[in-house]
Amino acid sequence: MTEQHLPPSHALAPPQPAPARAYILLIEDHPMMAEAIGFRLGGWLPGLQLRKAYSWAEARALLQNTSTPPEFIVTDLQLPDSPPEQTLRSLREWQAQVPVLALTMLTDQATQELCARHQALYLCKSAAFSQLLQSLQKWLGADFWQKWRAQAPLQHNPLHDLTTRQLDTLRELANGRSNREIADRLCVSEDTVRSHMKSLFVRLAVKNRTQASKFYLQHIEGLHPPGA
Repeated sequence: MTEQHLPPSHALAPPQPAPARAYILLIEDHPMMAEAIGFRLGGWLPGLQLRKAYSWAEARALLQNTSTPPEFIVTDLQLPDSPPEQTLRSLREWQAQVPVLALTMLTDQATQELCARHQALYLCKSAAFSQLLQSLQKWLGADFWQKWRAQAPLQHNPLHDLTTRQLDTLRELANGRSNREIADRLCVSEDTVRSHMKSLFVRLAVKNRTQASKFYLQHIEGLHPPGA
């Protein structure tokens, strides 16, 4: 019988752990807002994983337990457990070199100056998603964008041009809810809902609620990341 000679144990290379997948960290306490932003980020940059935190405590735990820093961070500034100054200061202490986008409903000069002081890009949540896309492309740079985006040209989706509130209203409409129900779910008045509906009909070139719902259902898949 032929004797088999095995290499010494130190000559066997230990198994290498799979490299951690590059990711975006989204910190947003409003689930519907987190869903909408996540859809777009996933569609625009499908090469990056999206990780969500719904409070500063969740974000801190994620950063503590992950050795790889995120490629960039998108954060709300009105988190339930962290005021704006603390959020930005803490992010800078934890991830000094990671780009931070502050996406907020706060529009005062002090908030914008706070973002500038902590080297965070400021963008108001009421902006259309097309503006968010343009801001991200300019902020992150062409090399970053080309690295992580889809190889195929990015096709324009008309829903990207809607504000967050308009998209929320359209989503609720497509789910068969009345103006009163939409107002209750979005915590706005019925007059505000009617105003959003009027703007939506003009922007989407539709004549009624049925056509608006159909338009949403025809285009919503373009907002989801591949495989979602």
